[in-house]
Amino acid sequence: MTDVSRKVKQAATLLSQRGEAYAEFVFMLRDIRESYQVSQTEIVEFLGVEQGTVSQFESLELEGKLEFIILYAYALGYHIDG
Repeated sequence: MTDVSRKVKQAATLLSQRGEAYAEFVFMLRDIRESYQVSQTEIVEFLGVEQGTVSQFESLELEGKLEFIILYAYALGYHIDG
């Protein structure tokens, strides 16, 4: 295996791990929202976004920007310092 091939494989592995961690984090936020019995509509109203945005975020159809993720967590009572 060449050095370039090894680096590409390492990069692909890191991206895969990042994707898995991101998915776990999003699902954790969704589970917290549901356990608090907070509706998507309440999150939508708090964030001032479209219903589809929250739905797509929670189903991983839309990758949330950092600001969105921080505000989503804040809507559930969590504070993320950046």
